[in-house]
Amino acid sequence: MEIDPVILALFGPAPSDLDLSEDPAKSNSALVAVLFVIAACAVVLRFASRRIADTPLQKDDYAIVVALLFTGGSAGMSFGVGRFGAGKHVWAVTARDLSTASKLLFAHTYIFAAAVTFTKISVLLLYKRIFVTGTLSFSICIWTAGVITCAYPLTLAIGMANCCKPVSFYWTRFAGNTEGSCPLDVGTFFVALAIINVFLDAFILAIPIPQIVRLQMSTRKKISICGLMLLGSFVCCASCVRIYYLHEFATATDMTSLMGPASVWSAIEPSIGILSACLPNMRPLYIISRRKSSPSYAAQKSHSNQDPPSVPGLMTWGRGDPKKSNHKKDGFTQVQDEDEMHLTGPEVPLKCLVSSGASNADMYVDGIKVRSEVHVQHDSGNSLPKG
Repeated sequence: MEIDPVILALFGPAPSDLDLSEDPAKSNSALVAVLFVIAACAVVLRFASRRIADTPLQKDDYAIVVALLFTGGSAGMSFGVGRFGAGKHVWAVTARDLSTASKLLFAHTYIFAAAVTFTKISVLLLYKRIFVTGTLSFSICIWTAGVITCAYPLTLAIGMANCCKPVSFYWTRFAGNTEGSCPLDVGTFFVALAIINVFLDAFILAIPIPQIVRLQMSTRKKISICGLMLLGSFVCCASCVRIYYLHEFATATDMTSLMGPASVWSAIEPSIGILSACLPNMRPLYIISRRKSSPSYAAQKSHSNQDPPSVPGLMTWGRGDPKKSNHKKDGFTQVQDEDEMHLTGPEVPLKCLVSSGASNADMYVDGIKVRSEVHVQHDSGNSLPKG
């Protein structure tokens, strides 16, 4: 196989034991595509859970959609980098293709940063919405994580904009251009930002744990909710793998053989991040599927259908307004978003009343099940709710 003279001048002769015909581009692209499809399905199921719970879309839902769009762009960049030689040995790539692959890699860094940033913003918005009565330390942690999250892409953008002079020298140097310089060690810069990113992920995952521990519920339920929130630890594992390949890429002579895995994991990490961010929101789907698979489900459904409501059910809290309610079967009413019940706060203002329907009916808010029980005491003909 004839080696490009420019490549020979830049990287020297190829080792004799290398198979220059190796090309993992197809398998790499397939892996990226599968993970992106899984991430897209997770977002769809998240929206399906919203519909099942009959709750409107929130800011964190919109943020995850934006993250998915950038993740799609990251996957596309990974495909393109592989098309122009990433994954092959550098001596099997032409100087022109290497220059194009480097240009795509340069753009990929911006898209990756946007994808992981919006995923983190989605998670932080979810925390902010659920833990509305959080402590001062919780609020400080949320805002600290938010500031660092927003600073991450800005730092990357400033660094990459000044990595080479002119900036185009980042990729034209591989096409024989010698008029320029790269004062910034881009490889070390990538690794440093990736390490910051994984520590930020771990910090964000830990933020809700103290709030969950303070909840007045059994230890078993606390562990269950913590486990739900900590599903995001999968993305930390992906980040660590990415750090490894970025480090190898930064120090390798055979740069394109490591450029492939580095680009692939830069596309995989946002997909896993989206999946991890969506899993806690899918609990309504899990609960419903579990109930439907239960032998007692049919009997319960039949019993509830035989209990016609005598009085329309009404449930309000906070700023509840009966006129804004959506009537549901079993005499229950679920309020609109502005009256959404924040389940995990230390105090839940509940003014309301279920007048009919099964007493053990379940309600889903933000993916968490609440079993509502109302006791009525008769006193001089007046019914007073207690709970």
